[in-house]
Amino acid sequence: MGPGVTYILFLELPEPGWIGVGSLGDVYFRDGVYVYVGRARSNPEARIRRHILGPGKKRWHIDSLREHAEPLGLILMPGAWWESVVASYLSEVYLPIPGFGGTDIGSSTLFYLGKEFDPLQVLELLEEKFSKVEFADHVI
Repeated sequence: MGPGVTYILFLELPEPGWIGVGSLGDVYFRDGVYVYVGRARSNPEARIRRHILGPGKKRWHIDSLREHAEPLGLILMPGAWWESVVASYLSEVYLPIPGFGGTDIGSSTLFYLGKEFDPLQVLELLEEKFSKVEFADHVI
């Protein structure tokens, strides 16, 4: 397993609307719960702190959404390489936001879960699918 972590961040957007997302332009977001899959190869604490506290300067697509959405919780998986595996799996289960996230993994890394959703349901789904992984879940 490679270094770093994969993190699964849950955000709640209270109001629907158009949000400018860098190179994607204006994207319409429904209100409700979203899950974002990201990775941090080094210094994962700083990356996660950025997502929880909110970005200063916009650097990634998720920063634009995070300005308007509040964090609900976070799941950690050891190894940054899980990002593409988890994103691919979640794209089969939930509604992906096209073009959102890293182009290097070939799929979206942001998914819409619905207006009312318990993030622990995703943890249970992932634990079932990837039974040999030790997850660390943190609810904010």
